[in-house]
Amino acid sequence: MPLIVDAYNAMHVWRNAPLEEDGRDVEAMAKRIGLSRWGGERATVVCDGTPPGGSSGRHKFNIDGVLVVYAGAGVEADEVIERLIAKNSAPRSLTVVSSDYRIRKAAGKRGAVAMPSEKFVAIMEADAAAGGGKRTGAEGAPEQTMEGGEINQWMKTFGFEGRVSEDRGKPEKKDPVDDLDMGDWMDGVDRQ
Repeated sequence: MPLIVDAYNAMHVWRNAPLEEDGRDVEAMAKRIGLSRWGGERATVVCDGTPPGGSSGRHKFNIDGVLVVYAGAGVEADEVIERLIAKNSAPRSLTVVSSDYRIRKAAGKRGAVAMPSEKFVAIMEADAAAGGGKRTGAEGAPEQTMEGGEINQWMKTFGFEGRVSEDRGKPEKKDPVDDLDMGDWMDGVDRQ
């Protein structure tokens, strides 16, 4: 589930959390997100203004798979977040982190999940305490996984062909579409 974080709103909560860690800045938060349940998702942290020592334009950085965006000189993160929410093609799959009423309202209008910064920081820190990166399902419940044999049983029950390898968790039988030469399909298509 894609994630958009109102950086300074969440940073305010995170800096006040009772932890033994120093150096809580935007880079540290991005790294922490990368180690949490949101690591590997499309996570974007949006900051007001420009980075320390940066020029006046908008800046983007990738920190451990998390996109950090500085809105630009004189531009509020709220404006950028509202545009990101408005332009999202699947807003119902989006989680927006902020305790700011304006952002929560914009997220709600599009059907996105509006998560308060306090809840986000608590979940992020719980993930870190648990060793980080443990994937979870909806509302923080542990994601359920199945072994190959259990998957095979369900595939058989629902009439699917092929078997899943016990050690890999992927179907042993290849999809015939995988063997198609896409060049044959693309003949006559303009490839600009």
